[in-house]
Amino acid sequence: FHRSVRLLCSAIFMVQMSMYMAIVVYAPALALSQVTGMNLYLIVCLICIVCIFYTTIGGMKAVLWTDALQVVIMYATMLFVVWKGAMDVGGWTYVWQKNQESGRVQYM
Repeated sequence: FHRSVRLLCSAIFMVQMSMYMAIVVYAPALALSQVTGMNLYLIVCLICIVCIFYTTIGGMKAVLWTDALQVVIMYATMLFVVWKGAMDVGGWTYVWQKNQESGRVQYM
């Protein structure tokens, strides 16, 4: 690619990643700030420091293992929430019955 195209794409990527990283750091910091009452900016700094040291000391292998563990935890949590919700309203048969009554179950 031409040099100007490479520079433009690099600039767009840097802007996109800057916005992405700001959201990735700010969202958990905001949640933690609401739960603990700590200063939001202090938590943002702590999250950045922990991530930098974790990646530096553990390397990419530690990051990959953490990502894999997070995927397992997220799917397990999602399945638990669906199961718990079904049990709270009366069980799977009740959920299935209500879906059939409202026309949400369609067979091919």
